[in-house]
Amino acid sequence: MGLFDKLKGPVFLKEDSNAKIQLQQLKDLEPLLNEEGKKKISQDIKCLEYGIIGEDNIAFELKNSHMPMYVLHDVYLEYEGLSAQIDYLVFTKKICFAIECKNLYGDIEIDNSGSFIRTMELNGKKIKKGIF
Repeated sequence: MGLFDKLKGPVFLKEDSNAKIQLQQLKDLEPLLNEEGKKKISQDIKCLEYGIIGEDNIAFELKNSHMPMYVLHDVYLEYEGLSAQIDYLVFTKKICFAIECKNLYGDIEIDNSGSFIRTMELNGKKIKKGIF
């Protein structure tokens, strides 16, 4: 009897995320700041909210896929002073994959060197920005 034999659909082994805690901490800090600080933290809050929405959308799709799989959300790894955060690790009977979600607007392209470039329109002008 294997790990996937009786599995009928997705199972989230780790579903929580630190993003919602971080968002609340930023919101609690915001009233304590001056106007310049409030402006900067407001942008961080908005970006974090967009990120949470994107991750929630991925979770919804995984939960409703009816595929037998195990899912780990918001995995943080450290090794010899290096660290990485992975949004989702998904394990099926035949494959395992990592999902990194971004909730971005604009057109995303990948150039010949593998760099990600986002083109968006702002006030009638097209702006290109690299994504790190």
